[in-house]
Amino acid sequence: MKLYTKFMMFCAMLFAFAAQAQFTHPMLFEINSPSGVAGSYNYGPQSGAGWGITALPTPTVSGELVWGYDITPDSLGCDTIPNDYTGKIVVLRRGVCNFSLKIYNAQLSGAVGCVICNNQGTVDIINMAAGTNGAQVTIPAVSLGLNDCAAIAAAIQAGTVTASFRKPYISEGLGFFAVETPQAQIYPHDSLMSVDITNAGTSNATNINVTLDIIEPSGNVVTLTETLAALNVDSTNTVTFNSRYSPSDTGTYTQVFKSSLSAADTIVKTFNIGTNRFRVDRESEYSWGTITDANYSTAGFKVSLGSSYLTGANGAVAKSITYAMGDNLSRFLGKQLVLEIRKYPNVLTTATLNIDSFAIVAVGVDTIDVTDTTAYTLNTKTLLDVNTLEDSTTLDANTQYLVLVKYVRAVGDTLSAAPRFAFSGDESFISYGTVVNSDQLYLGGFGGINAVIRLNTNDVLNPVSITPTLITQSQFNLFPNPAKDLLNVDLNLSETAENATVTMFDINGRIIEQLNYSNVKQQNIQFNVANLSAGFYFVRIQSENGVQTKEFIKN
Repeated sequence: MKLYTKFMMFCAMLFAFAAQAQFTHPMLFEINSPSGVAGSYNYGPQSGAGWGITALPTPTVSGELVWGYDITPDSLGCDTIPNDYTGKIVVLRRGVCNFSLKIYNAQLSGAVGCVICNNQGTVDIINMAAGTNGAQVTIPAVSLGLNDCAAIAAAIQAGTVTASFRKPYISEGLGFFAVETPQAQIYPHDSLMSVDITNAGTSNATNINVTLDIIEPSGNVVTLTETLAALNVDSTNTVTFNSRYSPSDTGTYTQVFKSSLSAADTIVKTFNIGTNRFRVDRESEYSWGTITDANYSTAGFKVSLGSSYLTGANGAVAKSITYAMGDNLSRFLGKQLVLEIRKYPNVLTTATLNIDSFAIVAVGVDTIDVTDTTAYTLNTKTLLDVNTLEDSTTLDANTQYLVLVKYVRAVGDTLSAAPRFAFSGDESFISYGTVVNSDQLYLGGFGGINAVIRLNTNDVLNPVSITPTLITQSQFNLFPNPAKDLLNVDLNLSETAENATVTMFDINGRIIEQLNYSNVKQQNIQFNVANLSAGFYFVRIQSENGVQTKEFIKN
């Protein structure tokens, strides 16, 4: 099974962090001074092909940050900017007109770069769609979150602020499977940790030393080193550390990536080994994201968000899911969120990428009430094993699972807004991270930000795996799905089952109907679902050859 992928899949989602979709090299946006706001900032880039620059004209583009005022006058930049901002980086506010027009107007004023400030949320960052002037933009530009812009605006008011768009010598450090992993689920980092090295200098380089220092909770430092033989100017190479490393103790691990090309450029990452929790979020600076209303409609008013987790050599017992949502759940009172664990298929390619290829392992449900409507409230819900109808579920060893929070609008509901999901952190992982499912499955999620969807496991160090053999997905199908009056179950088993049981049950594990068959291989079964309440249901086939469960929606 492929555990790590370099490709990211994107749709017209609302948010993304530092996704360099159009640049031929990585790019940083940094505040150089004053010290109170200095540092590298997460940003939203230009989104969609055919507009803006694809590479910085020089390794570094620097200038003083200044507010740009158009003839209105205001700082929206939707009209001509009359002042001469030659050599400056112009700051503008989001709103009223498209991004490319704002940036183009800043460019005409002489600006060497542009910053667009979000006008809503807190740390929320958006990608910048092209608009009408995209092809005319020739300067670098980024969009920043409201909180970051507020700090920068205060610094501009107090004095001079300088900033740079810069090619980094090092980027995209990949060093762990999740922000937190239970100690019983430690997975060896066998030749999987890597970092991208870019020659942002002015001459070709040879014999480049690339180092990863791993600082363990005890303070002990493990150093891994690789040598890159040669790297041409403005070229990027992924360096993989061909070493085995396994964390052991609980606590926080710090990873420092660096190269001999630049002592100033390093990447510092941290991860935790805990006791009984998987998570990919950072538990701080919560934000929200969702798909656009247009994409929500195209997807049939359904959307799922998931986090990916990899079990260790002993397998695990999954007990519950903890998740958080954004700031619009008050509009969803009384509606249901469905929680799922799905098993990644053995082979996963872009050609076959579909949520139906992920076998359902366990489910849960949360009916949204008033206590859930405060943004970023953590909710924990227990799980039902769909194959045994028992609490909790056994997970296979060395296997990747997708933990999902799903919403599907009920028939007759006219609410057109998608629920907002909580995010925290912008890590990249060795394995798949956050995943979005709407009109299709997007392994890149929203482009790097990580969902607050956690998996809680048992704290037994060596659980015994009792996962049943699975009948393959293709051996039975449900149609139509969604179903209104009749649901067809089409069995096409690879082997004749001496005894097979077909069971229909609801999200709480309540059995609705159960049928028994002898010496069955091919069979079409019909369930009358006309009197069922609208919602999610499941059909399970179980025989001496294995078990498999699929879900359907009753309209």
